[in-house]
Amino acid sequence: MNTKKRYALIFALALLAGAALVAMSQAAPGAVPLAQGGAPAVVAYQGEVRVSGAPYSGDGYFKFSVVNAAGSVTYWSNDGTSTGGGEPTAAVGLVVSEGLFGVLLGDTALGGMTQALAADVFSQPDRYLRVWFSDDESTFDQLAPDTRIAAVPYALQAQEAADADTVDGLHASELETHYQNVVIVAKSGGDYASVQAAINSITSAAADNPYLVWVAPGVYSETVTMKPYVHLQGAGQEATVITSTASSSAWPPTQATLTLASDASLRDLTVGNSGTGERNVGLLATAGMARTLVADVTARAQGDGEYNYAILLTGSGTGVTLQQIIALGEGGSSNYGLYNRDGAATLRGGSFTARGGGSAYGIYNYGSATTLEAESVTALAENGTSGNYGLYNRNGAAATLHGGYFTARGGGSAYGIYNYSSATTLEAESVTALGEDGSSNYGLYNRDGAMATLRGGAFIARGGNSTRGIYTCDSGTGLKAERVTILGEGGVTTNRGLESSAGAVASVTQSVLEGAGNPVVTTGGGGPVTVSNSRLVGSVAAGNVTCVAVSRGTTFNANGCP
Repeated sequence: MNTKKRYALIFALALLAGAALVAMSQAAPGAVPLAQGGAPAVVAYQGEVRVSGAPYSGDGYFKFSVVNAAGSVTYWSNDGTSTGGGEPTAAVGLVVSEGLFGVLLGDTALGGMTQALAADVFSQPDRYLRVWFSDDESTFDQLAPDTRIAAVPYALQAQEAADADTVDGLHASELETHYQNVVIVAKSGGDYASVQAAINSITSAAADNPYLVWVAPGVYSETVTMKPYVHLQGAGQEATVITSTASSSAWPPTQATLTLASDASLRDLTVGNSGTGERNVGLLATAGMARTLVADVTARAQGDGEYNYAILLTGSGTGVTLQQIIALGEGGSSNYGLYNRDGAATLRGGSFTARGGGSAYGIYNYGSATTLEAESVTALAENGTSGNYGLYNRNGAAATLHGGYFTARGGGSAYGIYNYSSATTLEAESVTALGEDGSSNYGLYNRDGAMATLRGGAFIARGGNSTRGIYTCDSGTGLKAERVTILGEGGVTTNRGLESSAGAVASVTQSVLEGAGNPVVTTGGGGPVTVSNSRLVGSVAAGNVTCVAVSRGTTFNANGCP
């Protein structure tokens, strides 16, 4: 194998095999809980081999060992010869068909696999699988990085080791209670070959009898509807992929690639929708779904349809936590990373991206019963020809932001954060909001009776025809800001830091306001605006602006403004 060929193979296998370990207990629905079943002797490992980007077919030769995080200690190897993380002597020959292969680690019926797996191999949480590969059994490449072993083998090991260390924060006894039943989905060798078939088979899931459905690497072309107390986990993002072309013309949509459930969790996989209909949804939560967790999941809606929603949460009583999500909506006439309406969404990290079409919304938050709490998220909307919205918050919705980046780029108008209509509220602490390269650009657009309270952070507009770091407008609209940076720059005709118009009320303290034209300006009867203990860069336009203890030069107008 030449060097170029080996490197291409290393990348593909490491990517697709990530955490691709699952104990093959062959647990059938309704079977005796695993705590009574004993530890397994084999563990299934499945993956895909690509050479120069194309699926490899032919004979493959593999060597396996289980090592510590540093790779300096060997706990198991296929022939028992590996020490100190070194390469075993014997190889296991496997047939690779169109890139796909699978092996039962510890299956001593296989040539080169002389060592069964023992429960004590997983007696500690820092276990990694190390793999070597060759296509001619002469020179073996060690694939990098080593793959951390997923939680399921540990859960099974906990059956025999009541005093074992914790896994994912749970003691052995707690873990076996947390997942009393495990069902395996795999293209071959599992309990089921279909995710939905596995879920449908479960009829006894309850708070005191939860199930884990573990899905091995592969692409599963189907739609999935989850059930309460059934937890769905893949082998890693881009390793386990569930995809469909499901579309719906109804509102709210009734079809999606994956529909969530109350009292359930979804982890470690990718959900995609390439539908071309009116409404195309990757992940869907409907009215009443609560206590639902989605963590370390990629969701995409990318078909050539009308509305593409990577994630759509809608309906009274909806309560979903999204943790470290990668969401992407693109290719439709309107595209959404996250669409949240009439429910409660909690975001912990992650990125939400919308791209292209007429309008693009990184995060769309809408309706009087809608709440959004977001911590350290990235929201991006770009390349919509009409409008791009990093965060769209409207119609009585409430958004609370702690850190994070909200960016809109290009199109007719670019709004980092769009806060609009009566009873709509925005509380933002230490966020960065940027609108750039549209015809009109806004860091924050605050209008029509909305209220924005800002503490720390930066609100920036840049480029295009006109820029406004913050634009606040209309009677009943309020803005309170402290310790913020407000900047408008690079526009061809207009650059303003803060602009207040048509009766809006604004108070800014301990902040920096800068505009290549005006750092603060009122237009169309805007104001009153009070700026205190702040620094202004530029000239304040005539209007209803009062400055208290501001800095910039020594010449001030009648209102105390420079």
